[in-house]
Amino acid sequence: MAAYAAVVSLMNNLEQIGNHPRLSSCFDDNQIQSLGEKLAFLLEFVEGVGIASEEVKGLERRIASAAHAAEDVIETRVVDLLHAGFQENVPIFSMDLQMIMQGMSLIQEEAAKVGEERPYQVQQPTPPSRAGRVSSERNLMVGFDDLLPQLLDRLTGGTFNRYIIPIVGMFGSGRTTLAKKCYELSLTKEHFDVRAWASVSQDYNVRGLLLELLSCLIGSTNKVVQSTVDELGERLHKYLTGRRYLIIIDDMWSLKCWDEIKYFFPDNNNKSRIIITTWSIDVASQLSFSYIAMKFLDDSTSWDLFCQSVFGDEGVPLELEAIGKKIAKYCKGLPLAVTLVGALLRESSMTREYWEHVAQNIRSVLTDYGLHAIFMLSYNALPAYLKPCFLYLGIFPADQEFSVSRIIKLWVGEGFLKPHVGRTLEDVAEGYMNELIDRSLIVVSTRGLNGKPKNCKLLDLVRELCLSNVYNEKFLSLMKTRWTLADMYNERRYSAFDCDKDSQFFHAMESSLLARTLICESPALLSCKSRLLRVVIEVYSDSLETTLQQVNLRFLAFESICTPIGWIRTYELPSSISLLWNVQTLVMDGNIEEVVAPSEIWEMPQLRHLCFNRIRLPEPPASDDDDLLVLRNLQTLRTALDFNCSEEVCKRMPNIRKLGIFYDDFSGEGENNSWYCIDHVGYFTELESLSCCFHRVPDRDDLVQNLKFPISLRKLILQDCELHWDDMSVIGSLPNLEVLKLKCQSVRGAKWETVEGEFPSLRILEIDSCYLIYWFSESSHFPRLEKLVLRRLYRLNEIPSEIGYAGILLGNISVFECSISAAISAARMLKEDCVIRVGFRKEKEVAEFRAKLELEGLASYRLQIDEL
Repeated sequence: MAAYAAVVSLMNNLEQIGNHPRLSSCFDDNQIQSLGEKLAFLLEFVEGVGIASEEVKGLERRIASAAHAAEDVIETRVVDLLHAGFQENVPIFSMDLQMIMQGMSLIQEEAAKVGEERPYQVQQPTPPSRAGRVSSERNLMVGFDDLLPQLLDRLTGGTFNRYIIPIVGMFGSGRTTLAKKCYELSLTKEHFDVRAWASVSQDYNVRGLLLELLSCLIGSTNKVVQSTVDELGERLHKYLTGRRYLIIIDDMWSLKCWDEIKYFFPDNNNKSRIIITTWSIDVASQLSFSYIAMKFLDDSTSWDLFCQSVFGDEGVPLELEAIGKKIAKYCKGLPLAVTLVGALLRESSMTREYWEHVAQNIRSVLTDYGLHAIFMLSYNALPAYLKPCFLYLGIFPADQEFSVSRIIKLWVGEGFLKPHVGRTLEDVAEGYMNELIDRSLIVVSTRGLNGKPKNCKLLDLVRELCLSNVYNEKFLSLMKTRWTLADMYNERRYSAFDCDKDSQFFHAMESSLLARTLICESPALLSCKSRLLRVVIEVYSDSLETTLQQVNLRFLAFESICTPIGWIRTYELPSSISLLWNVQTLVMDGNIEEVVAPSEIWEMPQLRHLCFNRIRLPEPPASDDDDLLVLRNLQTLRTALDFNCSEEVCKRMPNIRKLGIFYDDFSGEGENNSWYCIDHVGYFTELESLSCCFHRVPDRDDLVQNLKFPISLRKLILQDCELHWDDMSVIGSLPNLEVLKLKCQSVRGAKWETVEGEFPSLRILEIDSCYLIYWFSESSHFPRLEKLVLRRLYRLNEIPSEIGYAGILLGNISVFECSISAAISAARMLKEDCVIRVGFRKEKEVAEFRAKLELEGLASYRLQIDEL
């Protein structure tokens, strides 16, 4: 909610000012202390409101307004002080702030009175201790037992012609869930050569749809992002030709969309299939003479799904069974409604009184069909700390996936996360994300190697709920919503995609003096008059210098800088960047190859994430005080160019979690030569991910003399190190290492013989362009290996067969551009629940490989063969 976000943001601001060596002395201590006490009281009130009456909602709006006003005064003073160089002519006391605090006192009195006669309160959720707590993603197929086999039969059987399978059902009926379940089944993965998924919705974009499909098929689409629709369609058609493919197009509203893209899907006469989900029976019937129709759940199945959603494998308490069945019945047989209500109850008080309260509310709003009301019930029951996190997801367009990692950084940058002792703000935010997922308000689309959510999205109806509350609470200004130009002038957060310079958005920005957040695809900052920006994301920008004058920034991301020449070889950050006193995240990817940082960057203690193609860090200035010039909050540094990995430097950034290093010049002389190596990486005791690449091959003896890594390491990527396979014992001894990628010339030598006890936690192993002929491993080695990827190992004799039996986990093997004998050894490892992909660059190699497969009787539809 806006009130919680405003109060927490201001409290965090006061704390940061108090910790600043110069700003803290520019404000009256008594005034700041008094303001902090008022905010603490108001925060406690907001956190305890629960489902609020209209009177309380009005009070919350006043709290948000007062907190925003105080923040405006304070941050304006901070900006003035920084720009004036802390000169004495800048006022250090604000009568404006005193007047705002007087207004807060009146609000505080009203809040105290409301607290004495507070209506029914929703118990603040705490993580349940019962073992039966389940993720919202479990048991989503309850009630679909007869539909899944029907769908699979149409996918794998029937005609050889390209065939369209429509799935029709109303919103919340489970059509997307059914399609996703089928898409992810092992049987489906094995049957089809390639698979791709794209979402359409009402306001579809053909170009975006094609890019989404291509990203599933070829990975990165950076090389084709500027292509026209016809060029993208031609590329898609060419890629699918000759392959047995499965395409899923989710949420198609009209046949117009299909008419615009259908020519890009070739009929290969090999049982290729296209699944299209839609709410329209008319669309479904015109796509195919036979479609799969989603059914409402009967009372018994609704109750089964309800029980699974709330209790998992635990039994239902007897005192809740009767009222629970009523609640399940009120959901009118709609799976999404049952799942949402189940998630709501799972995270709340397990008392009959509260369940009666929920049942009464559901019954009162579901007179005909009110799924939106169930969404509102779920939203209203969110604890105060989750509401701003949920509303913030409205910044993204419909059907667009969002990166969990970036959202977490944005939440932190916005300042509405309440700190927890012993946990980083990123850890707090990750917990909040998981809570929203558990409540079925967010859908996980992809997971990372560690099983954690990587990319997520909002279902259409959930996003509509999000936007309706965004509008009601004036939390975020979005284009293509119900905002008027007058509404937008005093807004704090702006998000706009596909806006031209004559749009309403840019007119609003010209008059906005209080904006804190600007998210846009085109250069918009030059139109913004606010000096108080915190968060700026511009996909294409020509205003980098202007942005760096925004001293209040916390999150800055430029995907690409617009210049006449396109690519920028080197960009030097100005020394004035240290005026960004509170900046946490700097992201500059795209067409800036190298960024040179000034020494003043060591004076920015709030830095948490530095993400660049390459950044050259200077030597840290000498300091008599060990606590100064230490970046204690820095967690991500990517990619450090010619990184001085001395003990002194490592101690200046003690809490690094993710580190990328690129050594371009390894020709240091004398004692300086020891800087440019990874000997001291072991000092990073919190390090989880390390990528180290050399442009010029180092002297191996210098490199491995003191080679060590922290035991906290979970992911390691090496390139051009030219280690020997015997050196791998150092890496193999890491107890927590889960991902190892050995890229071009990272290891040399003809023979690799693994040793008992090494790589105890390794899940993913990738070897690319390394000299290796003989590889020996026993069945007890790599006990947790799940995925093996081999690329360009032209001389590898064979993959050790024992590695496939080190455990039951290894289910994914890819062998690309390796020797035919290595590919044959991979084919011999094919077993149940295992997918093996083999690829060659030349057509004659593919033919030779197929011939040897036939000769050994190894041909299988679960063995995928590609011509790269």
